[in-house]
Amino acid sequence: MKKTIIILTTLLLCFVAQNVFAGYGETKTWLSRIYAGDGGPPRRAYLDFCEDLLFGDNGVMYIADTYNNVIRKVNKNMTKIKTLAGTGSYGDTNGFKGRAEFAQPRGVAVSGKTVYVADSWNHQIRKISNKQVSTIVDDGLYFPEGVEVRGSNVYIADSGHGAIKKTTTNGGKLTTIAQGHGLIKPVKLRTDPSGKYLYVADIEAHKLFKVNIATGHVAIIAGNTAGYKEGIGTNAKFRNIAGVVVDKNQNSVFVTDGNGYTDRVRKVNLTTKKTTLIATDPIMVTLNYPKGLDIRGNYIFVANSGLSSVQRIHRYTGVTLQDGDRVVGKKRFQNEFGKKKNTLSGRPKDMAFSKNKKFIYLAENNLVRRIRRKNRKTNLFAGSIIDAYKEGIGKDARFSDISSIAMGKSGQYLYVADRWNNRIRRVNLKTKQTELVTGTGKTDCTGRCNGYQEGTKNTAKFSNPAGIVMAKNGQHLFVTDGANNRIRKVRISDGKTWLIAGSGGSGLKNGWKKQATFNRPYGITINKKGNKLFVADSYNNVIRKIDINSKQVTTLAGNGHRGYRDGYGSDAEFSTPNYIKYSKKNKMLYITEAGTQKVRAINPKNGLVKTMAGTDRGLKNGNKFAAEFNNPSGLLPFKKKGKLFIADTWNDIIRVINIKGKAQFYQPGPVVYGVKPDNRYPFSGNPAATKYLDITGDKTRKPQTVGQHPENRPGDQP
Repeated sequence: MKKTIIILTTLLLCFVAQNVFAGYGETKTWLSRIYAGDGGPPRRAYLDFCEDLLFGDNGVMYIADTYNNVIRKVNKNMTKIKTLAGTGSYGDTNGFKGRAEFAQPRGVAVSGKTVYVADSWNHQIRKISNKQVSTIVDDGLYFPEGVEVRGSNVYIADSGHGAIKKTTTNGGKLTTIAQGHGLIKPVKLRTDPSGKYLYVADIEAHKLFKVNIATGHVAIIAGNTAGYKEGIGTNAKFRNIAGVVVDKNQNSVFVTDGNGYTDRVRKVNLTTKKTTLIATDPIMVTLNYPKGLDIRGNYIFVANSGLSSVQRIHRYTGVTLQDGDRVVGKKRFQNEFGKKKNTLSGRPKDMAFSKNKKFIYLAENNLVRRIRRKNRKTNLFAGSIIDAYKEGIGKDARFSDISSIAMGKSGQYLYVADRWNNRIRRVNLKTKQTELVTGTGKTDCTGRCNGYQEGTKNTAKFSNPAGIVMAKNGQHLFVTDGANNRIRKVRISDGKTWLIAGSGGSGLKNGWKKQATFNRPYGITINKKGNKLFVADSYNNVIRKIDINSKQVTTLAGNGHRGYRDGYGSDAEFSTPNYIKYSKKNKMLYITEAGTQKVRAINPKNGLVKTMAGTDRGLKNGNKFAAEFNNPSGLLPFKKKGKLFIADTWNDIIRVINIKGKAQFYQPGPVVYGVKPDNRYPFSGNPAATKYLDITGDKTRKPQTVGQHPENRPGDQP
C-alpha cells in the first residue's frame, strides 16, 4: 500500500508542480503593436489586407480590416479614422466594442447605425449596434465572406458552402436561397435597386451571377473560364472576380478582378452584359488583389487588400491611378522605425543576435530590421516591403519572403534564406551590401517551381528554402529545401551544395541520407558540438534528428499524427511545427507550432516534450495558461536574462517568454476512478519481480512500472 501512495503522490506532484514555477512561461509584449493610426488622418493609418468597405447613409466609410481583426470607420469628411469594434486580437468575444474580438472579418454591411460583419474564420455573422457586438448567426455557415442588408433581411455569401443564405437583422432561422447551379465560391454580393435580385461575385466560378431572391434562380451575367477578356456575357473572362457594387445611375455593376500582378476594376452593363475596363495596374503600385468596393459621388472606392489601402477611382473616366488617389492606409504592412514607442513591425519571421548581442536582427516580410536590444530603437537595415530580387546596399536590395536568418561565426555577415527567390544570400553588416551565396532559377516563385539541383553558386537550385543554420566551423550552412523535401549543406566560399538527407519525395521515413523522407521541412538548428541537426518536419508533425557525419535520420519526437500532447518521443504530438532553435546554454530545443499556437520545449537527450506557453490563437499576455499567440514563428533564446524572444507573426509583434526555471507538464492531471495494486501482468524475466498499478479514469496513462513513472526519469529536463 505504501508503494501505491508513492505512485499516486508522484502523479499529483507531476501535474500540480507547475504552479511552483509560476513565473516560467510568463509572456509579455516586447516590441511593436498589432495595428496603429486611430485618431489621425486615414492616409497615415495602417490597414492589414482589408477585404471590404461600405459607405453608410451618413457618409461614413466602414472597413473590414481583415488581418487586424477589427472594423474601422472613416468620418464623412475623410479626415479621421478610428476603430469601431475589436481589440485586434483574433477571437470570438462579444460585448462592448472595445473588448470584442473578430477572426479575419471579410465583409461589412450597414443599415442605419448598425453594422453587420461576415466574421469569416469564426463562421459567424456579427452585429455592431449601440457600441455592443453580438452574434446573430453562429451555425450553418462556413467561411462567410460577404454580407448585405436590405430592410429586415441579411443576405450572406457562404463561400465555404458555395451558397447564398438569408437571415433576419435579429438573427434566427438561416435559410438557403441558392446553392449549386454554377455557384462555387461566392465572396461578395449586393442587391439591385428593386431589392428583388442579388448580384454575386464568385471567385472560383469566375463569373458574375444574378440571383432571384424569391425563387433562388441563378443566372450568369458575365464570365466563363478563368482569364482576362472583355466581351459580352459568357464571352467575357474574369481571373479572380471578388468585389461587386451596383451603379443604378449607369444600370451597371462594377467588379474587381486580377491576379495580384495585373489587377483591374471593370464594369458590366446589365442590359447588354458587355464588360468594360475602367482601371488597371500592371505594376502592383496602386491596385493589388482588390476585393470589396463601393460608390460615393463620382468615385469608386476599392478595398485594396494586397496593398492594405483604400484606393479611389473616377467612376466615369477611370482616371489614371496615382498615389494621390490613396485615401486610406499608409503602405503595405506596418513598417515604422525609430524609437520603441514608434516601432511597428509587419509579419516578423525570424531573429538573430549580433555577435556581441547588442543588436537583434529581425527578418520581416522582405526586409531586415536592426533593433538595439537595450532601448529597442530600430532601423531599416536591408531590403524593402516591395518583394523582388536585387542585390544592393541597404534599402536598395530586394528580397521575397525572408523566412530565416543566421549570424556568421565571425559576426561579419548575416545569412538569409530568401524563400520565394529560391536563393541563399548574405548581408555584410558593415557595408549593408547584399551578396548571392548560392542558388539560381526563378524568383518571386512560390510552390515547387524551381526544381532541384546540386551545384555551385550559379548552378545549384532550391525550391523555397525555409530554414538556415550556421555550421560550427563557420564555413558551411545547413538549409531546409522545403518544397524539395531535402536537407542540404552549402559551402559559403563558392556556394557548392551537397545533399545531407531526403529522397525528394514526401513521406515520413527514417534512414540513411536518400532513404529518409520529409514533408515540407521548415526550421533547422544545430547542437553545441556541431554534430547533430534538428529539423521541424512541418507537414509530418514531427521533430527529426540528423547525425551530420553518418547522415542517419531518426525521429526525436512526435509520431506523425497531427495533434497536441506532451510526453516522451513518439508519445508526444505536434501540429505543424515550424521554427526550432537550440539553446547552447541550457542544451534545450525550443519549437513554435502554427497548428496549436504554442511554444514547446524538448530535451534532445531523451525526447521529452513540454509546453512552455500558449493556449489558443489570439493576443494575450500573462502566464503560460493565459498567453495567446497568432502563428508564433522564429525564436531567440537569451539565457543570460532568462528570456526567449518569439516572433508573433500574425500579431505583428515580438513577445518574450520567461524561461527561468523548468517547464512543467501542461496537461491537466488524471481523474482517477480506481487503483488495483494487486494486478500482475506477464513481463520479460521473472513476472513476480515486477508489480504494476492498474489505474483507471479520465486522462490516465497506460499502466506504469512501480517506482519508475515516466514523468520522473533520472536526468529529466527541462
